[in-house]
Amino acid sequence: MRPFLWLGWGGLLLLVGCGWTKPDATASPSHLRSIGVIATPTAPASPSPEDPRSQKLEAVREVLDKAAQDFPGKAALVFYDLELGQTIAVHGDEQFEAASLIKIPILVELYRQIETGELSIDEEMVYEERFRVEGSGLLKDEEAGGKYKLTELARLMVQESDNVATDMLIERLGMDKINQEMGLLGLTHTVLARRIYDFKEIDRGHDNLTTANDVALLFRELGEGRLPGSTAMHQILEGQKRNDMLPAKLPKGTRVAHKTGELLRVLHDAGLIYTDHGSYVLVLLGQGFEHPDEVQKFWADVSAEVHEAYMAGRSTQ
Repeated sequence: MRPFLWLGWGGLLLLVGCGWTKPDATASPSHLRSIGVIATPTAPASPSPEDPRSQKLEAVREVLDKAAQDFPGKAALVFYDLELGQTIAVHGDEQFEAASLIKIPILVELYRQIETGELSIDEEMVYEERFRVEGSGLLKDEEAGGKYKLTELARLMVQESDNVATDMLIERLGMDKINQEMGLLGLTHTVLARRIYDFKEIDRGHDNLTTANDVALLFRELGEGRLPGSTAMHQILEGQKRNDMLPAKLPKGTRVAHKTGELLRVLHDAGLIYTDHGSYVLVLLGQGFEHPDEVQKFWADVSAEVHEAYMAGRSTQ
C-alpha cells in the first residue's frame, strides 16, 4: 500500500486583477502581527551588497545550493524574506508530485469562497460512506453519517492531513474552481487532477502537481495577510501535528505555520517561520529517494542551517 500525504510562487509576482489582493477583512494589521501574519503594503528596497543582510542572504543561498546538490534524489528549495522581499530559489519551477501540499490550495479556496459569500462559515457536510479512503487522518476510522463544519474539515485536512476531510472539501468547493482560482492567484504549475489516495487516477497519468515557487507564493501571500481568511488559515497551519522537519531542530519556542506532504519516495515540508528578528518562508520539496527517514533528517538539518544563517544576518542590524 502506498503512503498518503501531500503538497505549489511565482517568486516575486505582484498579483494584479486577481481579486485576492484584498487583505483578510476579519483581521486588523495589528492583530495580524500579534499572531505572526505581517501585512506588507509595499515592497521593501533591496539591501545593498555591502549590507550585512545581503551577505547573510548569500549564506542562505549557499545552504540551499548545497542541499540541492547533496539531496539523494530530486530536490527544490525556496526561501523568501518577508521583510526584505527577497527570494532565493533552487529549481523553483520544477514540478513535483504535490502529495499533501495540495491541501494548501484547497484551504485557500475554502476561505475565498467563505469571504465572497459562496459558502457560509457555519456550513456543514455529512460524512457519507463514499468519502471513506485509506491513508492519513482520523475520519477514516469514524462512522459515516456524522456532520462536520467545513472549517472543521479544513482543520482536520491540514493538522491531521486527513484524506477523507480533503475529499469532502474537494467535492464541496469544486475541483475546477480550485484550479481556476489557483491560476488567477499565480500558481501556474500547480494542478489538482485527482482526489486524495486515488491511485487508479495516478495510473491513468492524472496526478496532483506543484512547484516550490508556487507553494512559496501561497505562503508569502498568507504571511503578508493578503488572502481572505489569512488569520484563520495561519492558526490552522500553526497547529500542524507533524513537526519532524521544518520545526524539528529550530530553537525551542520558534513558531512555525507549515504543511507537510508525503507519498512513496516523496517528502515535502513548507511554511512560515517566525523569529524575534523577522519572518521568512521556507519550502523544501524532495522526491526520487530510497530512504524517507534519512530525508526527514536531511530536511530538518537544512531548516536549522537556514535559520542559523537568517538569524546571524538579522542580529547584525
